[in-house]
Amino acid sequence: MSFVKSKVLLLFIALTWGSLIMFMIPLEIISFAFDKVQKRGKKQGWLYSILIGQDCLVNAIFGGHFKTTISSELGYQSSKSDTARYMAKVVDWLFYVTVGEVDHCKNAMEKEDLYYVSGLRMSIGFICYVCGVYLIIV
Repeated sequence: MSFVKSKVLLLFIALTWGSLIMFMIPLEIISFAFDKVQKRGKKQGWLYSILIGQDCLVNAIFGGHFKTTISSELGYQSSKSDTARYMAKVVDWLFYVTVGEVDHCKNAMEKEDLYYVSGLRMSIGFICYVCGVYLIIV
């Protein structure tokens, strides 16, 4: 059951983050170009800041703390939940394939991160977000 639940939650997270990326494409393109012109390093770049902000926003929508990333939340929760462990494996694999980082979710954890998760908050946050997007589109 945890395996199925983890896949559903990952799909919900991907849909939420994907919609944020689509809404912000013009800004992301400009920030990418600006970073190239300014020759900024990856973690000093404008685009990186936008993507981290989106990551924290998605975590907040799903009931987490606004300064904690989804990867950090999964790194913390993976020792407590089978669902989070399966999700962390998928995220770790994606980061390994795309940027060569091993054990991304554990590496993303920072001592100042705050962790709290609630299935009810996740559900309410996702439903409200989807309703908001629907109202904008329609």
